[in-house]
Amino acid sequence: TFSAHQLWAYHFAARYQYPKTLQAILYQESTLCRFKTSRIDHLSIGCGGLHLSTARMFDPKVTKDELLHDDARNIRIASAYLNYCGLHTPNWRWMLNCYHYGEPNERAQRLCKPKPHHKCMIDKDRYVLTIVRRLK
Repeated sequence: TFSAHQLWAYHFAARYQYPKTLQAILYQESTLCRFKTSRIDHLSIGCGGLHLSTARMFDPKVTKDELLHDDARNIRIASAYLNYCGLHTPNWRWMLNCYHYGEPNERAQRLCKPKPHHKCMIDKDRYVLTIVRRLK
């Protein structure tokens, strides 16, 4: 079951472009704002699992504490970043890849030219596949 705060995060995300995708990302990154610090790298913070340097691309004055404690601000920045990735990538899967790994990695993987019997790396990416599963 979800807490009232988690339901708020889910419905708040619905206001933005790519609402279902953003909701799936919030669930993947923080279980809808329940766990706001990454257990892996401790750099991804807040509901959207953003790095401070990424967040500052869209809100130059944001601090680490604000990303961690101001859920609405974090979700707005996450939405802006997802929209940015959508504008700079050729399709939805690449958008997810850009959101999770950052644009330089996305550019490098875009060069992948799959053979008929070989799937491109993006089709095997665990993060992308997890978001696809969450949307089903």
